[in-house]
Formats: sequence, structure tokens, C-alpha cells
Amino acid sequence: MLRELTIFRGHNKIFQQLYGHSLDISSLVDFLRQIKRDFIQIIKIVEFKVAYAVNREKDLLFLFITDFTDDDLTIYNTLEPMIEEFMEKYKESIRTASPDIFRSFQDTADRVFEEIRNKITLIGFSGTGKTTIARLLEKKELPKRHIATIVGNEVKIPLTDNTKLYFWDSAGQERYSKMWPKFIEGADLVMLIVDSTEENVHESRLFLKLIEENEPAARVVIIANKQDLPDKLYPQEIQKRLKDKRLGEIPTYGFVALDPENRTKMLEIIKDNLKLYSIKY
Repeated sequence: MLRELTIFRGHNKIFQQLYGHSLDISSLVDFLRQIKRDFIQIIKIVEFKVAYAVNREKDLLFLFITDFTDDDLTIYNTLEPMIEEFMEKYKESIRTASPDIFRSFQDTADRVFEEIRNKITLIGFSGTGKTTIARLLEKKELPKRHIATIVGNEVKIPLTDNTKLYFWDSAGQERYSKMWPKFIEGADLVMLIVDSTEENVHESRLFLKLIEENEPAARVVIIANKQDLPDKLYPQEIQKRLKDKRLGEIPTYGFVALDPENRTKMLEIIKDNLKLYSIKY
């Protein structure tokens, strides 16, 4: 997921669009401005990728900050034409224009956010409530009975007026287990949905193993669904039982997906764990 797009002219910031919390780039900028050749490069810092490009002739520095899970080739293929578009659009005013002029680049930034597609995966066994949560997010009528998901469904919800969050509601039946790694690969956030029963929580350890094997850099949360049932395990107990050697104690949230009032709560969980600056309710 693209978290930040910033453009510097000399020491001055002439354009910035922030989608999520990332890095303090102030010290990094001085270092990158010393680069003598024009090229695009990607470096990895903590849990982020920083892609940068320098234009020495115009004294410009372009900075992309994305999640660790984003593909390098996708970043390259998105950043290069974006720079060309910027240079063409503002070729008469790059050296002297005030930052206000560059606000019109906002639409391009939003398009780039869409091209570096974010991915949120709802994973878990069949019947835990993944599809109900997906429909809740879409503001659709909630199912009154369980309907098994076949293969998987993509769900889109607005992040801003021009950008979206993309969810994958994965098929939870074991006959589709060979597809689970594909749903996990490239995910910025994996939401493990459990039905809060002893048996299901125990068996769901399998998905933590799949996350470690297929996308260890993904953020992970556990949604302890069906907290309205009398025999449920509480979120604190589920968190302890699913504590992982690498992931530690995974953030775990009690939830009742059949309650339409819980849509805002789910959006807050997503916003907090993706560290988004804002989300459209």
C-alpha cells in the first residue's frame, strides 16, 4: 500500500500526499539529495520500502513510501511514468512555481495509490463469518444463513473520494486450502476470523503458519467473531491461545458481525492496524 508520496524541489517540499503513517523522512532527504545520478532505487527501512528518484537538472527528489509487502517491479513501473507525467505537466513552472500550483497533482497521486493496489485478506475456516463481515463493510444486507464462499470474492470500500480499500473474502472450506497461500501473498493486512469456539480457535493456528510462510511482513489481527454466543471464548483468552513465536500476541478484537452497528468498529480496527490517516465511514 502506498503510504506517502512527497516531491522536493531543493530543500523545499512542493507536493505531499499522506495515506498512512510511515517514516520520519527529514534526515533521509538530506542523504538522498547528495546522490549524483538520476535513477530510481528502492531501499528497505524497518517495515517500509522507500523508493526514490532524483532529477539533478531540476533539483527534484521524488519519494515513495510503501509497505514491505509491495512488489518492487510494481513500484518501479508506477513511479517512472508518474515522474514523466509530473515533468511534462509542470515543465514550464517546475523551477519557480509556488507549491500551490502542484496541488493539481492530487488526482495523479490518488491514481498511483490505486495502481499500487492495497490488499486486505479475510481468512479463516468456513462458517466463521468472513462473508458476513465483507457484506457488513459493503453496507449490504447481512445473510440470515451460512452460504459458503466459492473460491473468493473481492470487496471494495471507499477510503477517500478517489481511492478504495480492497478486501479478499477467501473461501474457507478445506477443499480450497491450496488457494489460501495466494490470498495471503501480498496482503498488507491479514484478518484471521475465528468463531470463538474452542475447536475453531485451536484449528486456526494453521493460518498463522501460512502467514509466516507466505507473507511474514503482513500485519495480522484476529477477529473473535460470534461473541454473542453463550459458549464463546473471550478475546483475551483467544489472544493467549494464538500467541505466536514470531508474531507474539496478535491484536484480538471481540466482534458480532451480524450487528449492522458494528460496521464502524470494524473500520476503526482496519484504520488502526493499517495506520491510516483517515477512512471514509
